Amino acid sequence: VNSNAFFTVPKDSEKDRGCCMEASGNIILQRPVGLSILRRYEKAYKVDQSTAQQLHQKLAREGSLTGKWATIDLSNASDTMARELVKLILPSEWYALLNSLRATHTRVGDRSIRLEKFSSMGNGFTFELETLLFRTLMEALGVVEGYAFGDDMIVPTEHAQDLIQALRFFGFTPNVNKTFCEGP
Repeated sequence: VNSNAFFTVPKDSEKDRGCCMEASGNIILQRPVGLSILRRYEKAYKVDQSTAQQLHQKLAREGSLTGKWATIDLSNASDTMARELVKLILPSEWYALLNSLRATHTRVGDRSIRLEKFSSMGNGFTFELETLLFRTLMEALGVVEGYAFGDDMIVPTEHAQDLIQALRFFGFTPNVNKTFCEGP
């Protein structure tokens, strides 16, 4: 199905988070692709994503105490993951597969809106694709020891500003309330 349906959920006491409800048939096909991305990511980067959240907590604490690590978080990452960036980063066969499974439009009420973003929260492979995309950007910048868990990134402090610039170049917005490049 080429469309998903827009809805919101409370993000916090002041604002809502936009989400999209994917067609159930799409999710049935998207989820195994997401798991395949995850398995390949874990093999390539020698990480276990089932413990990545705990690792990020440990490294964030260490960064706060020693200044060795910077933590970078993005605002609305999935909403700003552009089709062309995904096309640039993925091998053409993988891009074609993921593109064939994504919603190209969102229904908002009676309107159908063509999407420039590649996948929404609600898509069965968005989280894994974000993780891969952000780790790939780190690698392109020469970051050897960097960590991505969705849009939560941890890099050595000396690479933080370069990564932030690259993220901005590709249309992402660092969340200033959750990004720490120095100090506690």
